[in-house]
Amino acid sequence: MGATDPTYPFLPIMCILASVLLLSMLLNGLVRQHWNIGVAFLCFWLLVDNIMYAVNTVAWSDNFTVKFYIYCDIMTHLRFMSSVAEPMATFLIARRLFSIASLRTVEPDSKKAVCLLANCNLSLSTYNVLTLCTDYVVQAERFQVLEVFGCSNALSDGALTFSILFLSSVLIPLISVTIYYPARIVWVFYFHGRDVNRFLRSNDSVSRLNYFRLLALSSIDVLFTLPIYTTDAILTLSWITREDGRLPFYLGWVATHMDWEPTGFSYDDLQVTPTNLARLYVTEWSSPVLAFITFGLFGLTAEARASYYRCFCAIARRFGWDPTWRRRARNARSTLGSMQFGVQSPGISLNAGVGYALLVLDILHDLSSNSHSTGQISVSSIVPAARWLRPRLLLRVRVRM
Repeated sequence: MGATDPTYPFLPIMCILASVLLLSMLLNGLVRQHWNIGVAFLCFWLLVDNIMYAVNTVAWSDNFTVKFYIYCDIMTHLRFMSSVAEPMATFLIARRLFSIASLRTVEPDSKKAVCLLANCNLSLSTYNVLTLCTDYVVQAERFQVLEVFGCSNALSDGALTFSILFLSSVLIPLISVTIYYPARIVWVFYFHGRDVNRFLRSNDSVSRLNYFRLLALSSIDVLFTLPIYTTDAILTLSWITREDGRLPFYLGWVATHMDWEPTGFSYDDLQVTPTNLARLYVTEWSSPVLAFITFGLFGLTAEARASYYRCFCAIARRFGWDPTWRRRARNARSTLGSMQFGVQSPGISLNAGVGYALLVLDILHDLSSNSHSTGQISVSSIVPAARWLRPRLLLRVRVRM
């Protein structure tokens, strides 16, 4: 049976590719022990989102069968958690940017672990409170299965549900916009750009280029996710009030949890409400698009590319192939080609054989002189030859010099 979605399998392929890129970024930061807390936080939850969307779009591409109960239970909780954690990551990035623009020194390396632990505890505490409300108060069904999109949350209709969704997905990005970004950061950087540049040069915590990368990421994230979440909240509100225009605060515990078993909806059922279908598509595509933007800003730097190459070489050596041997051979050839030998000194240009012959002739000449004085050794046959050979050897030496 073919897939219901005409664009299948484009979305799961993009989600898988985005997951691989985000995982490489996280592993690179783990190996180098150098990362930004907000960026690492955002990458982790985008990775979780893309993995879940890839599994959902493949498992329910042509059906809406209720299956994989345990996976759907875990997935619905993680999906709600990511909707809270991603705006909080953007909030952390905006706060760091404002601290730098205000010429306040960011935390040193010794406090990074404490800061990361505090941020994680804050995020988990917020998630626990919101999840407790969602699971035990406003969750109308265990989960619901949507053809093409997979399993998702099933919340009851009421003002309490709308308030929880607004708090988790809209309020935190709105705080980031109103308190930290963009007005105050841009204003401070524009009017105090010289002081900020001097501060960035004197502070090793972040460079000017990374500062603008963080600024671009937070801008895109806020401008990209805030309208989506706001539209989602408005569509949810219109869906709740579609019948009689009223918005009950809460339907009650018994009425909310009466039908707890999960249900499934076909793609034809989703097409009845085009706005809801468009919202689902935009929500699914937002995670891979934001993942590609994040990787383009922070995953293609010179340090990151060098780290990827080192990891690739280490993996290749495990299989018996060294990718760096050609470079080493080329460097060796270039080193040999650039070597220069000095000109031989004229003072040491004598041929070793000629010098040795001259030495022998001098010794023979001395022996001949001593023999004439003592009369013990007769060298009458050697002396004429020595006297004939010596000037010719000296002439040969002068010609070589």
